[in-house]
Amino acid sequence: MAAGNPGERGLAGTLMTSHARHITVQLATFLVVGSLNTLFAYALFAAFIFIGWHYTLATLAAGVLSVLSGYMAHRQFVFSFRGNSRLFRFALVFAANYLLSIGIQAGLIGVGLNSHYAGGAVATVACAMTSFALNRYYVFR
Repeated sequence: MAAGNPGERGLAGTLMTSHARHITVQLATFLVVGSLNTLFAYALFAAFIFIGWHYTLATLAAGVLSVLSGYMAHRQFVFSFRGNSRLFRFALVFAANYLLSIGIQAGLIGVGLNSHYAGGAVATVACAMTSFALNRYYVFR
């Protein structure tokens, strides 16, 4: 048989392929759900600013509400987890990713990348991957 023929992979190869496919779909769903939740958080922030709230209060309220909505959405649509027993872990991952993002951006500024846009983009990609792994293997395992 030619290399790469499904018959040569055996059960372990087929299962690994199925598992890899599942993780790929889960990651794509995670990114879509996270993007929608980010838009929701920004819409809340904008609405709070529009009604006259101070930006610090608007940021806090939108952040808390987006953690709650993000938990519910990721729990249901990405990880198929039931219950609210992991909300604290989810909030810890959220806080850790915030600190990681700030650290990455500060590090990039420290090495001479003075574009907050570029630093934010690099941090966003790194934090999305870190967040997926932590949510998959720590929060919703």
